[in-house]
Amino acid sequence: FPVTIPANVRSIELYENKVLVFGQFDKVNNLPKNNIVVFYGIDTSVNITSISPNGNICKGAPITINYTVNNTFNTFNQFIVELIDSGFPNKTPIQIAVVNQNNSGSIQANLPFNLIIGRTYFVQIRSTHPESVSAWSVQTIKPQNCTPTIPPVAVW
Repeated sequence: FPVTIPANVRSIELYENKVLVFGQFDKVNNLPKNNIVVFYGIDTSVNITSISPNGNICKGAPITINYTVNNTFNTFNQFIVELIDSGFPNKTPIQIAVVNQNNSGSIQANLPFNLIIGRTYFVQIRSTHPESVSAWSVQTIKPQNCTPTIPPVAVW
């Protein structure tokens, strides 16, 4: 069947059961984006529904990844949350959390301190039983160095 490729798509590649669409996009799924790489997943066994917070986040800060499952996972399944560096999508993902779970829910994680400042990271969830990898998140994370806020001290 014929497929129309929009002008803003530079290339399309298949990588680890994902279709990678490279180009410039103003919006993806009605979320604003600027000159990023967009990744569409093929496997829908696990779907990331939201990341909170997202965007500019301090290194070491806690994040919550909400997800749904569309498959039956064994009771000894693990969900592994990984970060994908958008500048190097073929690089090994950075593992930030592992939970023993087999149904939909939320996963808590902290951003590692060794992430590159200002780089855009996508999130994916990998399952172990059965093996599956979610599509890369539409919401992204951009690590920042943050100075801790010290509350004022009262002087008597």
